[in-house]
Amino acid sequence: STSNNNYEEEDHFRTNRPLEIFPESPGGYEPEPDVIYLNVKENLVTGKVPTYFKWAFQMSQEYDIDYVSKVDDDTMLFMPYLFEKIIDPLPPFPYNQRLYGGWLTDFYQCGGKEHCLKISPDGYMAGQFYFMSPDLAYVVSSDEHERNYALQKESLDIGVSIFDWAKANKIMIHLFVTGGNYYLWEHPVVSSDVWKDKYNLWKEKGIM
Repeated sequence: STSNNNYEEEDHFRTNRPLEIFPESPGGYEPEPDVIYLNVKENLVTGKVPTYFKWAFQMSQEYDIDYVSKVDDDTMLFMPYLFEKIIDPLPPFPYNQRLYGGWLTDFYQCGGKEHCLKISPDGYMAGQFYFMSPDLAYVVSSDEHERNYALQKESLDIGVSIFDWAKANKIMIHLFVTGGNYYLWEHPVVSSDVWKDKYNLWKEKGIM
């Protein structure tokens, strides 16, 4: 009976997709042709990111997607390095399991604020850009798993939920931590002029 209920809950999760909408002018702008809009208001702590990861998990099941990522809208990704340093070396579907990657943030990098005390000892991947395998996207968005959103810090709550799930199930999470000599992104890039300047600068260096 319990097994059947779990199956039904999982089946409902896989089929009950977050609503996709097609707004005429999202935020006063013309809709982009290659952008999916979800029916959730902009917010930091009331479900936007878990809703997205639920949708992303379901897409990964349909199209055998290797990894899903979250990127701030003021983050500039360096795509050649992204492919060379992250996408190409990582295991593809169906071997992409329990992998969580990005810029690992500890107490000091967090800024020493009160909520930073909550990240020890694991840390979390900074919200500028992070990615995970689809199974972890399921963990952070499914009602089947207990999620921790008590900290009210979007990316921190996601990280805590992943590590809490791993500890509860005695499962090892594979971390992919970026850094060193390779810049995979720049943040914040807050205006189109700054974006163009950064693009030209990094293009001259052969990164873009």
